[in-house]
Amino acid sequence: MTTSLTAVLVLLVNLGFAFLRSSQASFLAAVAPQLTPVIERQDTIFWLAMVAMSFVLVVGVSLKTIVETHRTAGAVFAVRQRLERVTAGDLQVMLKLRRGDNLQDLEKPFNDMVSSLRTRAHDEATTLEDLASNADALGATGSGIARSLRTLAHHKRQGGA
Repeated sequence: MTTSLTAVLVLLVNLGFAFLRSSQASFLAAVAPQLTPVIERQDTIFWLAMVAMSFVLVVGVSLKTIVETHRTAGAVFAVRQRLERVTAGDLQVMLKLRRGDNLQDLEKPFNDMVSSLRTRAHDEATTLEDLASNADALGATGSGIARSLRTLAHHKRQGGA
């Protein structure tokens, strides 16, 4: 889309320059008819230069667009992949974007969020262990509860949300 828009704009600019060049050439040919071969040669050089510069511009914009799209799409892919891992309960995941990737400003907040979730899960596991110890003190009745609480604590420590 960017390449098409650039090509259309370059075409419009070229048409404007062509109109100006044509009117100048007509004026010069009318004033000095003996310069007609020189004017025609200059027109050929002008057109070749315009076509070459236009081509370079459109190709350059296309390449830059591809690079920028890759930098954004790659970063979005990396963030999405890490989010899916966190959703699945993996709290050991870290986001590291490539140098030059767009969305660099998401890297630190994402990693801080995962670290916070990991700390919260660890704190919850510690609380569950404490509750399990209290349930053990209840005797036989509390041992089943204690076992369930320890299983939950183990799950929390392993990264489960």
